[in-house]
Amino acid sequence: MNITIKPLLTARALTLVTLIGLLGMFSRQSLAEDQTISLVASECAVTVTSNEGSGCEQGQCEGVEACICAKRGDFITWEMADDIFSKFKLKFTENSPLKEQCGKNFKKGKVKCKVKEELDVGESFDYLVMLEGCDEGTDPRIVISK
Repeated sequence: MNITIKPLLTARALTLVTLIGLLGMFSRQSLAEDQTISLVASECAVTVTSNEGSGCEQGQCEGVEACICAKRGDFITWEMADDIFSKFKLKFTENSPLKEQCGKNFKKGKVKCKVKEELDVGESFDYLVMLEGCDEGTDPRIVISK
């Protein structure tokens, strides 16, 4: 008596399933956008500008100049333009929209953070860009958009 066991998935089917899984994973990552925010320090004040514009629709920033809109899963990079005041941190007034406490410690040069996935569209986060050795900071905003 000969018993033949056929595999549930052939090698081709297994390869196809693996490729679909990998493509799905990479497509979610590729949907995230990077925004870069330039920081220019003068004394203890910081000028904050977005390199690509705010990314906001009309009215989302309510007249706040240093405001950007970011989607859940986006990456935001803060980059200090000069080395005079090279260490800075981000101090949020309440909760941070950034993953893993990103930006909470003084860093030199630049900081890249990912926006949390579980935030609600329309949430707004005010924060300070603090320079090391300074008591005050600049007051920009991040708005979570669609």
